[in-house]
Amino acid sequence: MSKPVKSFEASVYNKKVRDLVLMNESHPQFDDGWADQRFIPVEARDENQAKRMISLQFPEKKGFVLTNILEIPDFE
Repeated sequence: MSKPVKSFEASVYNKKVRDLVLMNESHPQFDDGWADQRFIPVEARDENQAKRMISLQFPEKKGFVLTNILEIPDFE
């Protein structure tokens, strides 16, 4: 039997964008807003799966940094 899907929220920013913004420059691919932390919702069976999903969508090799991931409580 598979685990039920849970809701998580990941905090992500882009270090390359952040570094460029500090030098008053822009990244050729990502908007300057990625210099700041963004909150990304993700549905997964557990925190490890949520981290893997975020890492695939926002890869470290492109400058993305996952700063935190929190499970959102189900209030049913």
